Amino acid sequence: MVKYIMFILVTISLFLFGVLFGINQASEGVVQTRGYTTDQLHEALVIKDKTNDTYDVTVMGVPIEQHSVEEKLHVYKSEAAHSSVKVAEALGTGVTKVYDLFITTVAKIVEPLFET
Repeated sequence: MVKYIMFILVTISLFLFGVLFGINQASEGVVQTRGYTTDQLHEALVIKDKTNDTYDVTVMGVPIEQHSVEEKLHVYKSEAAHSSVKVAEALGTGVTKVYDLFITTVAKIVEPLFET
């Protein structure tokens, strides 16, 4: 048991060290890609409050546009791809129902084996 816990702790520490090392390497890669360092490079995500309802957001120095939820819903409902989304939702619902039916049937078959 102690060996297993030590193994897990060593594995977790190696994983976290790898993540930190990877983040550092990515930062150096961004500097090499740009060819220079900037003040914005230290902050990957910058959010500034423009007015009460809008924010000025930049990710790695690239500005991101902000849209209202109502506008997004209107665009989503009017898109031609909406029919394919309906097909995908129907397919997902069908697969879920078949899976539930299968699991319920198997549970009913196996349940008598565990009765005392």
